[in-house]
Amino acid sequence: IGLDSSNNLIVGVDTDIASVQLGTTSEAMRIISNGNVGIGTTAPTSNLQVSQGTTGVGLVSNLAGGTTVTGSGTQFTNTFKVGDTITIGGQTVAISAIASDTSMTTAAITNANTNVAYTLVGGDRFAVKGNGNVGIGTTGPGAKLSVSGGVGIGSSYAGTAVADGNLIASGVIGIGMTPTTGLGTPGPLVQVKAGATDWYKGVAVFASDDESAVLMSHSGTYGAIGTYYGNSGSADPLAFFIGASEKMRIKTDGNVGIGTTNPGQKLEVSGTIRQTGCTTAGTISVNASGDIICTPSSINFKNARTNLSDGLATLTQLQPVSYLFNENMQMGNEVHYGFISEEVNIVNKAFATHDNNNNPYGLDTNAILAVTVNAVKELNLKVSDLSSLDTSSATSLGSLMKNFLSNEIININEATMNKIRINGDVCVDDICVTKEQFKQILINGGGVSNIPVIPPAPQTITCGDTETLVNGACVKKDGAITSCNENQTLTDGVCVDNTPPADPLPAAPKAPECSSSQTLVDGACVENTPVPDPLPEAPANP
Repeated sequence: IGLDSSNNLIVGVDTDIASVQLGTTSEAMRIISNGNVGIGTTAPTSNLQVSQGTTGVGLVSNLAGGTTVTGSGTQFTNTFKVGDTITIGGQTVAISAIASDTSMTTAAITNANTNVAYTLVGGDRFAVKGNGNVGIGTTGPGAKLSVSGGVGIGSSYAGTAVADGNLIASGVIGIGMTPTTGLGTPGPLVQVKAGATDWYKGVAVFASDDESAVLMSHSGTYGAIGTYYGNSGSADPLAFFIGASEKMRIKTDGNVGIGTTNPGQKLEVSGTIRQTGCTTAGTISVNASGDIICTPSSINFKNARTNLSDGLATLTQLQPVSYLFNENMQMGNEVHYGFISEEVNIVNKAFATHDNNNNPYGLDTNAILAVTVNAVKELNLKVSDLSSLDTSSATSLGSLMKNFLSNEIININEATMNKIRINGDVCVDDICVTKEQFKQILINGGGVSNIPVIPPAPQTITCGDTETLVNGACVKKDGAITSCNENQTLTDGVCVDNTPPADPLPAAPKAPECSSSQTLVDGACVENTPVPDPLPEAPANP
């Protein structure tokens, strides 16, 4: 079958050849004796095989050093694709863009050419095998569809050049399932059905065959993403990147690091952590459920407010301790000061924090601070009780106590008191009075001379077997004195009387009795200046 020189169609049989050829001056198609059809090839190996020859159609021209090639009678869009090469005037250049059948862009061509022939690489373009496999860019397809080159799917990419091995699609791709719009319109662009309940039987990205992979799947009850190492089942860490910079990593032991690639705890952060809404106006706390929360102190977040009564009596039950943390706490070997949660829980449960089983676990330092403030207030009230003592005369109780505190205790220059209790002796310089004597001072209006002399109890002397009691002294039976009575001192074997005490101070004149609205000043009653009501006494501790 062919055309003669006058383009007449000729049909006939030539017993000398085993094929039928169609063409004019050159063969365009051939059907060989086994039924294979070849277009552009004289030896098709597939049922249908389409090949591109190496001689181009038409003529081409270009300027010296130019990158634009124009054609006459050419079919650039049919013959070439971006990335192919063309040989013009003996120079082979790559094609970077194809504008039309008669114009395309290449790399720079050194010499100028006008209406010259050109060649191309050519090769197999399409093949259909008898087993049903179809090959594009290959004559040996191993699957129902084998493509050697890039693939564009959808009308949006019908004219787009796609690099070898790449796939681009304008629609939704379903793998193992019919694409759905259940997740929106048009839905996820790539939809995969794992077809198994194992989380790792989904989409895997491998570095190479049967090596560590990143997996994404769904078990049927939860979504999952992770790493897996081929058939061994082991895994590598999972890292999260932004650009070329790693931002977070999950190690194989479950530790999570943010800003670090080697976290040593379940969560390790290199940098600053922020909780939205929690500023310096609040504090970070952990509630009974283990949640990290922001705990502001504004009244807008609180209710059932009640004034605390716990104070000094509660605080003094706390026992401060020093301690070392257990090794598994990884707190080093430094000595720490503080309290034990179980111990403070016994004193006041509000002082301790508790775990989910209501067992003491930590400390509520704010609770301890609140009771500490109450204790300080109590101490302040006790000191204020001393402020009402009378210091108008040198022999008054206030003056005596002032001298006592300033000279004997802590060098206080001035003291005011509301109340003081004495359980023992009171001394000023070398003069001391007992509790009973001090009571007599108050009864007698502060006159020191009115103190009754209370003789000391007689001293009982017990002598040894070789001694005899003589006039209150133990004398050895050989005549040597060994001890004296309470009023004497043994000096050089002789009892010598002690130095008698100094004469008592003269009695102070009895002060006049003043009314409740008067004060005794320099021996006379003076009307009191009105003063504001005193502060109420502090309520007693429960």
